[in-house]
Amino acid sequence: MNSRPRRCSPAPRQRGVSILLAIVLLLLFASLAGLMSTLVSSGNATSAQDALGAQAYQAAQGGVDWGLYQLDPNGSNAALSDCFGNTTLSQFTNYTVTVSCTRYPTPSSASSYAEAGRTVRIMQITATATAVNGWPVGIERQVTATVEKCRDPTITSAPYDCQ
Repeated sequence: MNSRPRRCSPAPRQRGVSILLAIVLLLLFASLAGLMSTLVSSGNATSAQDALGAQAYQAAQGGVDWGLYQLDPNGSNAALSDCFGNTTLSQFTNYTVTVSCTRYPTPSSASSYAEAGRTVRIMQITATATAVNGWPVGIERQVTATVEKCRDPTITSAPYDCQ
């Protein structure tokens, strides 16, 4: 009988832990990269829609300016001008602008107000710009302006606007 102590074989080494950790980290970084690309692309889309909305606002503002010009631009008409009919303007690239005018008092009531011997009419011009030609759906802006036109019968030459 041998009196030497018996040697136990060493415990087997664990292998493969580092590859599992590498796979977990790889999946984590891939999901973070996907999240970042989603955030960047949605941010770019939002910026593009903001720019298109600003263009639509400018087109609507142009429609209001056109409408104001239609209401006797230089005061050369002795009588008060009336509202124009609904008009669609197509001069704006990628936008259709619809311009309408509403007169106050309404046509069914008196045609104008009288204030201190002067004739006054109030008109509201509304312009709506809508994106067309396949541009993103929902890009639309509306601008409204209210204008008061006044004529003084004591003024005998143009401009007839009240002072």
